[in-house]
Amino acid sequence: MHAVQRKVDKSGCISFNNQLYEAGLSLIGRDVTVVYDPSDSTQIMIEKEGREPWEAKPLEMGERVGKRPELPKTLQPQPAESSRLLQAAEQKYKERPEIPKPAVSFRKVIEEGERLV
Repeated sequence: MHAVQRKVDKSGCISFNNQLYEAGLSLIGRDVTVVYDPSDSTQIMIEKEGREPWEAKPLEMGERVGKRPELPKTLQPQPAESSRLLQAAEQKYKERPEIPKPAVSFRKVIEEGERLV
């Protein structure tokens, strides 16, 4: 018997001899040991510390594949509560000094002697 290490992908499968095998969704992202007989590598056993060894089944993609499992709430997209960009712009607006607006005066126009009106 030979043993090799494989990492379970995000679909719960491992790759062995260019074939995908189901390892289980509970092992996603973890390393497992694949034990096989080199003369007959069609039957493989998967071992993980703390669990009983089990026989892995080849992944079969049929015409009608089951519904994709629901993602946990922690991985689902969350709506934004606020925007850091808008908060920074609002803070800058509050810090900006208020500039008084000058009153309109026509006194200079008359004093210069020009009649524009």
